[in-house]
Amino acid sequence: MGVHPPHEATDSDGVISCPARHRAEGVKGIPRIPAALTGRRQVSVGGVILLAIFLALWFGGLDHRRLVEPDEGRYAEVAREMLAAGDFVTPRLNGFKHFTKPPMQYWMTALAFHLFGVNEWAARLWPALAGMLALLVVMFTMRRLFGAAAGISSAAVLGSSLYFTFFAQVGTIDMGLTLFVTTAMCALMLGLDATPDSARERNAMLAAWAAMALAVLSKGLIGVVFPLMAAALYAISQSQWSMWRRLHPFTGACVLFALAAPWFIAVSLRNPEFLRFFLVDEHFARYTSSIHRRTQPMWFFLPLIVVGMMPWAWVALSGVRAAWRAPSPAGTPFRPARFLLIWAASIIVFFTFSRAKMPAYVLPAIPALGMLAGMCIADLDARATRRRVLPLLAAMGAAILVAAVLLPHSHAAQPYRVLFDRYATWLYGAGFTALLGSALIGALRPSGPRLIGGIAVAGLITIQLCVLGFESLSPLRSSHALARQIAARTQPDTRVFMVGASYLALPFYLGRTVVLAQETGQMAFGVRLEPERALLDAGRFRAAWAEAPSAIAVMDHRTYDDARAAGMPMQVLCRDRERVLTIKPAGTAQADTGPVPDCVLQAAGE
Repeated sequence: MGVHPPHEATDSDGVISCPARHRAEGVKGIPRIPAALTGRRQVSVGGVILLAIFLALWFGGLDHRRLVEPDEGRYAEVAREMLAAGDFVTPRLNGFKHFTKPPMQYWMTALAFHLFGVNEWAARLWPALAGMLALLVVMFTMRRLFGAAAGISSAAVLGSSLYFTFFAQVGTIDMGLTLFVTTAMCALMLGLDATPDSARERNAMLAAWAAMALAVLSKGLIGVVFPLMAAALYAISQSQWSMWRRLHPFTGACVLFALAAPWFIAVSLRNPEFLRFFLVDEHFARYTSSIHRRTQPMWFFLPLIVVGMMPWAWVALSGVRAAWRAPSPAGTPFRPARFLLIWAASIIVFFTFSRAKMPAYVLPAIPALGMLAGMCIADLDARATRRRVLPLLAAMGAAILVAAVLLPHSHAAQPYRVLFDRYATWLYGAGFTALLGSALIGALRPSGPRLIGGIAVAGLITIQLCVLGFESLSPLRSSHALARQIAARTQPDTRVFMVGASYLALPFYLGRTVVLAQETGQMAFGVRLEPERALLDAGRFRAAWAEAPSAIAVMDHRTYDDARAAGMPMQVLCRDRERVLTIKPAGTAQADTGPVPDCVLQAAGE
């Protein structure tokens, strides 16, 4: 089996795992912490420098990329319309009622727009801030349960893992949910770790219920289902059938309803159709049916999670392996490592059986895996940590370099290879950063916070270069360039149409709603409620086009061909493999089109 360094252990099949001592060896619940992690000078100087680098990397590039279709455009536009209308009860998308999600994401983004202006940085600020707050919650909780080393390591792992970092940089709803689910789970852990019937237990449990309420306001019923499911499964695993009393369920339920119910009541009173659509269509039908066409195989999430935990996947796996049999900390029967395992596994299994699967669905499980990885690292010396993490950091860099070579030659990159060549440049930078970082750390052999911080910064820079490079593809993935062309040609009386397709970032960049024609897309429910506001048949669109003194339209190729065949007067400004941008010419004669530029290449400056 060989000789392993101190603080390592092997299981029966020879795989190195974490010894899972944690607080059991400490005095009064405090573990033995390596001196390198408690050196005051290192924390005050090196820690501040690393923190400054981390904050710059985390928040500095939020406005480097245009909003991507459809999700970033949708969430930003709903928030913009809320702020413009002053209606923070009924969400609307392009003027139509939009009840797919509760309002927390919209509220926080509208607040960011109010404070910092309507722009990409503010549109992505709430997910980035929520990710940062989740890191602080994780660090505080792990420090209380397992000591300073585990707290620092857990935050470093989570803040530089691919899955977590990516979703903190995109303007979607999932990181806000993850923040509040993480807060609820961590509060439950702190409450169960406290003395029964103590003030600390009560306060922690009430904080958990408050976080569940905010999670419900972020994405619905899973905000309360996930924490209570994890608590129930943990109680079953421990045969603690009366543990539910420690959750303070009556007072907690009062807190939950006091925080979450007012908006649900207000939106239901104003919109009687809300409750059925939200509960039936967006919860039960989404989970049990394939109506949203997001079906994936049962094993869909497992490879995503392994890749998403890079470069910490090995220590995360070691933490998972050790978690179930980890002993209770000194002075308490609570087993936090087992709770972390149940937290992660229950969410992953829950969505494994869902008919609809998207990568972001299991994001609330990632903090638990990061905490298990941090718990493992805290029990390893520097040499063992380097052995587990640096090879994966190097492997991640090598994989990115391979992608940089292959991506521009792929079928998906044609006919816009120039964009993918530009993105490949960013990927080369990311890949070499990971390789160079792993080589330097291996050569310099730092220890303590310098080791963990160095790996985390190298990983975060690598991931951010990959994310920032997405801007190279924005002519293909965003409506920003089309919006600029439209804005340059519109007058106060110009009608703007989306025909046969819906581009949800277009209203955001135009700063106005547009006319929806021959398509409903993600506005289908709102269109059913207000069909008169959409031009669902070709005849109504043609009549509106003819009546408008000035008009411009983004169309798909099929509807454009039908309109041309019907003799509609249109001049093509640009077209690409998906879209045609047309304008109504002066007069009523049919306009000759002739050769026109490609919209994507034109936006790319080619």
